[in-house]
Amino acid sequence: MEIKDNVIALDAETLEKLPGPSWLKENRLKALAELSDSQAPSNEGGVWRYAKANLLDLSKYHLITDSISNRFGSFLDVLDEYSVPKELAALITERDWVITYIDGELATSDLGNESPMKSNVSVKFSSECENLGYQLCEKYAPRDAFLYLHEACLKDAVNIEVLPNQELAHEGIIYIFNLIGKENAVVSAHSGILVGSNSSATVIEFFGSRKVDSLFLPISEISLQSGAKLKYLRIQGLSTETNQVALQVSEIGNDAHLESVAVSTGGAITRGRIDTFHEGSASSSFQGAITVGRGSACHDLRTKQDHSGRLSESEMVSAVVLDDESESVTTGLVRMNHGAKKSSAKQTNRNLLLSDMAHAESVPNLDIEENDVRCDHASAVGPLSQEQLHYLESRGISEEAARVLLVKGFQKSTLDKVTSRAISKFATTWLEKNLAEESFN
Repeated sequence: MEIKDNVIALDAETLEKLPGPSWLKENRLKALAELSDSQAPSNEGGVWRYAKANLLDLSKYHLITDSISNRFGSFLDVLDEYSVPKELAALITERDWVITYIDGELATSDLGNESPMKSNVSVKFSSECENLGYQLCEKYAPRDAFLYLHEACLKDAVNIEVLPNQELAHEGIIYIFNLIGKENAVVSAHSGILVGSNSSATVIEFFGSRKVDSLFLPISEISLQSGAKLKYLRIQGLSTETNQVALQVSEIGNDAHLESVAVSTGGAITRGRIDTFHEGSASSSFQGAITVGRGSACHDLRTKQDHSGRLSESEMVSAVVLDDESESVTTGLVRMNHGAKKSSAKQTNRNLLLSDMAHAESVPNLDIEENDVRCDHASAVGPLSQEQLHYLESRGISEEAARVLLVKGFQKSTLDKVTSRAISKFATTWLEKNLAEESFN
């Protein structure tokens, strides 16, 4: 089936209504032409065979061209109106930089008065740039219908550059909140993060929505130069009605390190792709993923640990909790290219089923083209331990409270590997709120 048979009603006239510089408008029209000729995702083999892509009726979504008219005074106004938990807002300090988007349009950009980032970090939006960013998607990402749709519907992008030789990991956090409020909307979000040589930084991205049936298409590009270090957290806190196809692509240089955590707790049909390319020698990464599925949600996580540099190291740890009739598939690929001698990679996927109707699949893959490398993978699927439940209940804890404690412990085993206190605190706060309320309102 061609994408034009199941597609959002888009034309050049509609795209012309969107704001942005000339280069962005040209990119949209080019993507629209490519979109018209592309194939819709299919469950009949290929990279979409485990997802419910055939259930996505793209024809019901439309592009929002109305402007929010800069009606928000600060990021706190945005977070309050879109019901982002106050517990998360309370973690933001005067040393942080907070950027908010609503339905793909920039709403606020606030730099705290006490922030050391004023002279050390460059934040530019599309109107201030000459291109989309660091072009990692152009270099690495497969050109499929959703990538073209993302580019065609993109209203704005943010490019963040940490200048060389800046130790900012403990000096302030850059937050990006992307929120959806309109029904049947298709929304793109694009962030580029460049950490200069021998610099460090912390970035947290949050994706949320009201209870709307919409389609979210976010892309995050991460580039680490020699000796750079980035602590990165990505939270998908969408409502159970919203669908998402997301991409995170990272390129790691010599002696650089990426610590990345992806938390996914909402959405109806969600597809997350995390591709990490270890181009430099002695480059390294730790990536954790925590997924929570409820109702009939379908979570599809695909990861790639791609090694080209000598002595490079990577570890991917995924923890999935599924209840009701939810399902998930975690597909992990470790690739060792020619030249990646003495490199190592690990991937671990654990799945906890809280219901007999829940279903999880784990699909590890190895592609090794070099000698003298080490690759490990492990996966497990199982229910809550009845022995642990009975033990807690024998100590006077109710069954419901015992289940919550065991789920927290299961998730904590992944977060315990995270070295950033800020990342761990923000992720734990969201997960505890999610366990208590079960959804993002």
